Amino acid sequence: MGLKISDFNREESSVSISRQVVFESDIETDKGIVICSGKREKPPKTENSYRTLYVPQIIWDELDKRKKWIEENKKKLGEKY
Repeated sequence: MGLKISDFNREESSVSISRQVVFESDIETDKGIVICSGKREKPPKTENSYRTLYVPQIIWDELDKRKKWIEENKKKLGEKY
């Protein structure tokens, strides 16, 4: 799953699932050497994978903590973030 904070809707207590994050490797040589690899965002596998889920209060509490942690780290690390 590739959730972003922008996928959450506090007014409706929901989260929209609209992407997945996958690890892919592009192998281009006969010796099996990996030329390019990494995490990539892709659309979900099927139409049924696009969905909206209810988000309970405990998740909102954790999301608020994480957003605060992210902002603190951005300030500490500056351009290195």
